[in-house]
Amino acid sequence: MKKVLLLLLAVLMVLLPLAGCKPKKTNPDETTAGTEPTNSTQDDLGDKKFTGEEFKVLARRETDYEYEGNEAGSLVDQAVYKRNEAVKNRLDISLNFVFTDGDWEKSRFAFLTKCRAEVMGGGQDGYDLISTHSVYLGTLGTEGLALDLTTLPAINVEKEWWSKSSYEALSLNGHVFEMIGDIGYTIYEYMEAIFINETIFESINEDLEELYRLVDDGEWTYDKYFEYVAKYGNKDEGAEESEFTYGLVTNVHALRASFMAQDSYVYQRDENGRYYLPDTIPDKLLNLLDRGMREYSKENVMFPAAGDWGDGKWGDSIFASGRALFYEQTVGTAQKFKESMSNRYGILPLPKYDALQEKYYSECRDTLTAVSVPTTAKSPEKSGYCTEALAMYGYQIIRPAYYDTVLKVRLVDGPRYGEILDTIRDGLTYGAVGTFTEKAFTQSMFIDNCFWGNKQPATVWAENIGWCRNELDAFYSTMEKRGILD
Repeated sequence: MKKVLLLLLAVLMVLLPLAGCKPKKTNPDETTAGTEPTNSTQDDLGDKKFTGEEFKVLARRETDYEYEGNEAGSLVDQAVYKRNEAVKNRLDISLNFVFTDGDWEKSRFAFLTKCRAEVMGGGQDGYDLISTHSVYLGTLGTEGLALDLTTLPAINVEKEWWSKSSYEALSLNGHVFEMIGDIGYTIYEYMEAIFINETIFESINEDLEELYRLVDDGEWTYDKYFEYVAKYGNKDEGAEESEFTYGLVTNVHALRASFMAQDSYVYQRDENGRYYLPDTIPDKLLNLLDRGMREYSKENVMFPAAGDWGDGKWGDSIFASGRALFYEQTVGTAQKFKESMSNRYGILPLPKYDALQEKYYSECRDTLTAVSVPTTAKSPEKSGYCTEALAMYGYQIIRPAYYDTVLKVRLVDGPRYGEILDTIRDGLTYGAVGTFTEKAFTQSMFIDNCFWGNKQPATVWAENIGWCRNELDAFYSTMEKRGILD
């Protein structure tokens, strides 16, 4: 008996130190890169097979990395490759991605012309799915050239790999002709946020913990934001422009997103879910415009000139060189800062209108990827199954690699920033009117006209409300004739 007790004591002495050890932090490359797809019992794919048929996707060249994987490439390239292999193996399908220029400024008309020619030509090139810029892709649905995705087999817009908020914004009486989701990872890469130079913030005697406490307590507002912005920035006479410092550097897409972040829109929605323009500018929106035009015109704010879409080249370099306290930009840009910045940086959500606002709202840059199925797709069944599989396995394989590992661990390392990224992601909201009809006077156009047109908001509203309503009425009339709306 004594020997048994001594043996148990020895075992306990070995086990107790182990119980107090912290688990070793895993290497993201070792964990996520090895992620394998799962045949989820929650999916609607069943055991469907297509006996080696081809699934052909027309996509824009600018974001080809969302579809072209590489078994020997980066962590995310490997994940894209594995996603594609999972789809091919699950459905017994071959994938053929065809890329063409799809930039908004340079190529959208050519891209849409190609899509129209595909449908008018009876599906001559055999595209089963079209993937490109989320705004102009909507033209296909408006023109009756895209299928209602909710009618396709296997596609389930309620699944976590599809964006619920984009569906709610784009839905027409339950019908939707384009969707946004984990089929592409620009849904994370293009989330708008605020980068903060933490080194500068502390150098001007500000309490970094208090700043993040404001975020956690739901009290991170634009009033507080501009209080901080006002405390930094210098343009000494005789200094070179490359030596100027700024409290805030921004760009046109982030500016537009800031209005949505404050839950303020040009368009309202009635009880039937139809968008409309009120007779006068909503008071809240008018207040935001007045404040914005005042704050963004200050000397310590770097704000893009008219016609400069702020793709980030100048803003990125200013922030990376440590010359800006705050920088409004998409979260994927952190890749550049991680590679070049010597200062510490963090990430913040776009602020609330006030502390009473229910939650933090955010927006993706409108260049994110959306998908549609052309009406000439040879097999809507194949389009449905393959589109759903690409999104589902994107959620299971690419999302952990890019969002959970590259963004959260490598680029903005620390649990605090991971939680903030989740806050931004969970608050994503989308505009729809510009997607329904490019000719409509969108929120973006309204803001642009006020800021860069140097016109009073009331004047801009009065000049555009008539024809804008006509365009929107024409859109809804078309949808009614097609039986989409009652």
